[in-house]
Amino acid sequence: ALVTSRRRLGLRKEHVLMIGGLHATSSASDISDGARLMLLLARQHGCAEADAPHFVATARDLCTALQEAPLAIELAAACLSHTDAHALLQQVLADIQALGSDVSDLPPRHRNMRAALESAWGLLDTHAQRALSALALFRAPAHRAAALHILRAIDAPPFALNQLSDYALLHSATEHGQQFLHIHDHVRQFAQDKLRAQSAALQATVADGHMEWALRWLSDCDALLNSPESSNIQAQISACIEDLQLAWQRAIERRAWDLLEMATKGLVSFHIARSWLKSGAQWLAATRRAIADEAGLTLRAALGLGELRIFVQQFHVDGARQLAEETLALCQQIGTPNWVSEAMLALGWTQFNEGQTAEAEHSARQALSGALVADRPIVAAQCNNLLSAVALRRGHAKESVDFLLAALSAAEAQGDLFSQGNFNSNVGLCLVNIGEFERAEHHLRRAQQIYETLGIAHLAQRVAYKIGYAADMQGRYRDAQAVYMRALRLSQRDGQLFNQMGLTINLGISFHQMGEYDSALAYSKQALELAKAVK
Repeated sequence: ALVTSRRRLGLRKEHVLMIGGLHATSSASDISDGARLMLLLARQHGCAEADAPHFVATARDLCTALQEAPLAIELAAACLSHTDAHALLQQVLADIQALGSDVSDLPPRHRNMRAALESAWGLLDTHAQRALSALALFRAPAHRAAALHILRAIDAPPFALNQLSDYALLHSATEHGQQFLHIHDHVRQFAQDKLRAQSAALQATVADGHMEWALRWLSDCDALLNSPESSNIQAQISACIEDLQLAWQRAIERRAWDLLEMATKGLVSFHIARSWLKSGAQWLAATRRAIADEAGLTLRAALGLGELRIFVQQFHVDGARQLAEETLALCQQIGTPNWVSEAMLALGWTQFNEGQTAEAEHSARQALSGALVADRPIVAAQCNNLLSAVALRRGHAKESVDFLLAALSAAEAQGDLFSQGNFNSNVGLCLVNIGEFERAEHHLRRAQQIYETLGIAHLAQRVAYKIGYAADMQGRYRDAQAVYMRALRLSQRDGQLFNQMGLTINLGISFHQMGEYDSALAYSKQALELAKAVK
């Protein structure tokens, strides 16, 4: 016999086939199974709008909002006999539980979404009810480990998740090598109502569990963002960004300074990897304002160091010098040598970007001395990177190369991929400037490979800029232009205006060197417009 049910029958000879929603389409021009069903039912219910040209697109949007759930589609189609399709879509987006039908031969539990969910809720035991309420706090699909962490906090057993899965209130999927628990939006809305009806103590326990897991996980991600797993980790963090914002705000409210300090490095590394520099700096600056002087010195220093790491990627930012001086003072007050070295190095970069070369060198050497005493080889390598920039500005290209090779050796010894990419890229450019093109290409290709491994597209594009520049310097203008154009297409795809500006400048120069002045002028004008946009 074939039986459809919202739960297993619990029989030994039972064979279970899970039935999900209808299939969506991968193309906006195709009509999904859900949209076909809605079109059929809308006509059945006498919806005059069903034959209008625009209806298929609206039906597609409705089915997407309903996540292709058959019952929800049936209820929505019934509403179309007396509600405009666009108005119904807005209603669904606001509150899917309001969907209902007055069809008399439907069971009462199927006449509206709220009744269907209440019916399912009544079949759950107490543990599963609490588990569903708790999972409603997640804005994105939850890591299974995160769900289990919260279940432990509310004394619910792990098998409560199995019951929720059996009743199709959640489903599990493996993504990026991790298991995630998905809850439909309409189930989440319902479960959020149930969570608000729980005691204040339980709500606080759920929120604290969510905060602790999310921020500890973000902290653990820092090392993984500097590994071949970086692309997967970036995708996971991007998907969970609303959960991280919620957890971060909760930590500020709960004065959980230790969790915020722990998570700051991961937050910064993620924003640098994604090139979300402005939003990352704004996030940290808003946190500094929110905590004011209430937090301990270490959190305030950690936030300042994090913001400065982002500023260094942007070459020059208003207020960076003041922040560097304030952060250095905090670190000196704390007295942790490696933090003092990091702050001194950040101050050196702000001085360098302001044209104060001698002051930048002094700060870099002070930071290097402190890093060596504190046995922080990567910080020492970063100091050599700044000293290399100082030497190059003074025209000492070979000395600049020596500083960078020392930095690169330390980064390779420590297995720091991000720093290896940076130092290979910089030494490659220095070698181009002294005419050692074969060595330069080796380092530039290695930098590009590292950034591609890390999934950091915007930095890979900057390396392509340097590879093209090397070809230009050798008179291989067509090769250079081909490299620039490939990188330009990628930077346009990713919305990287700064990279687009640099690439179009070099395209203009390259065409000018070939005597193709019309093309040179066109790219130069394009670069000027991008410069205005980049500011």
